Amino acid sequence: MRGDRPTKVPIDTRTGAFASVSEPKTWCPFEIAFGAVGDHGEWDGLGIVFTDEDSLAGVDLDDCLDESGQFIWGQDIVQGLNTYTEISPSGRGLKLFLRGAKPTSAGSRKDGFGPLGIGKVEVYDQGRFFAVTGRPMHGFLNTVENRHADFEAMCDWLWPATASTGDRGENPKTEANGHRISCLGALLAMNVADHNDGSHRLFAACCRCVEHDLNDQE
Repeated sequence: MRGDRPTKVPIDTRTGAFASVSEPKTWCPFEIAFGAVGDHGEWDGLGIVFTDEDSLAGVDLDDCLDESGQFIWGQDIVQGLNTYTEISPSGRGLKLFLRGAKPTSAGSRKDGFGPLGIGKVEVYDQGRFFAVTGRPMHGFLNTVENRHADFEAMCDWLWPATASTGDRGENPKTEANGHRISCLGALLAMNVADHNDGSHRLFAACCRCVEHDLNDQE
């Protein structure tokens, strides 16, 4: 517990002490972890570590579901990434697992989503662990997909490239205004299908940038 709120800490199955995302010797294979949870009633579940040696990445959407499990915001993000998505331990968030790499200029956390501004997006591909529930979100894929381009497009939206960070050559560009990243390209890459779930900021921002792009080209 941290204050009055439960928190999630990794455990070394061999010693019962805290594990560390930077110490591989404190990790174990899935089969051992799964068996250990069954043998220790005080342990609540499983977690997975993201490392620089694997191709996995994770996206964590906090406070995106209401009490009945319906989207408050973030449905277009989940649809755009289109990979395995599961309900978080709290029941109010989602975790997405995909194959891809986070751009080096991208951050790890962005706040202020949803109608109340309390939602958060976190993205990681190493140096972090996610609690895993195995409770897939109904209506979405049950397989971990290669979504590198979509993942980069989402990171471009969350942390736009600037003159100081530089552009990322793999993503769609526009020649207008000093090789600015094309919001239209990012929108199309994410394959966003629905903006009626409260997470309309992406759509509005892209529309504004697209309008500028079109005006520049006229």
